[in-house]
Amino acid sequence: MNERYTVLFYSVLGVTALGGRVYACGGYDGDSSLSSVECYDPETNMWYVVSDMTKCRSAAGVALLNNEIFVVGGHDGLQIFNSVSIMVQVVLPV
Repeated sequence: MNERYTVLFYSVLGVTALGGRVYACGGYDGDSSLSSVECYDPETNMWYVVSDMTKCRSAAGVALLNNEIFVVGGHDGLQIFNSVSIMVQVVLPV
C-alpha cells in the first residue's frame, strides 16, 4: 500500500489529554501563530480538526477544568495576551 501523508511540524503549542484523546491548541508553524485546535484519537490513529480559537496563540498554557479545555495567555508574535479561550467541552462516559 502506497499512502501519502502530509506531515506538519508545529512548535510552542499547548497540549492536553481528555476523554482518551490528545488535544493540540495553537502553536507556531514556522510562518505564523495558529488558531487551530486539533485532536488525536489513538484508537483510529488519526488527527481531526476540532475548531479554531478566537485568536492565534503560540506558547499558551492549557488546562482542564470540569471537562473543558482552557487555553490561557500566549502571544501572536506581536502582542502577549491576558485572555482565556474555552475550547472544548467533552462529556465523558459514566
